Amino acid sequence: AQGDSWVFTCAEAVPEVEESIYFAGLSGPRRSRQIVLAFKASEIAEVHWQLTRTAIAGYPENN
Repeated sequence: AQGDSWVFTCAEAVPEVEESIYFAGLSGPRRSRQIVLAFKASEIAEVHWQLTRTAIAGYPENN
C-alpha cells in the first residue's frame, strides 16, 4: 500500500540489490531488481532472512 516500505535483513550475509530481467510476464521481458546474497554454501549451512513491512513517516498506518 502507499506509504509502505520494506526492509530486508540477513544475519549471515550482506544483501545487495542487482539489476535483473523478469521473464514470466505475458507482456514479455521487463527490467527488475533482485536481492542477492553472496556466500559460500560450504561455509554457511543455513541463511536466516526476514522481509518486514514498515510504514513511512507522514503516512497514516494501514489497518
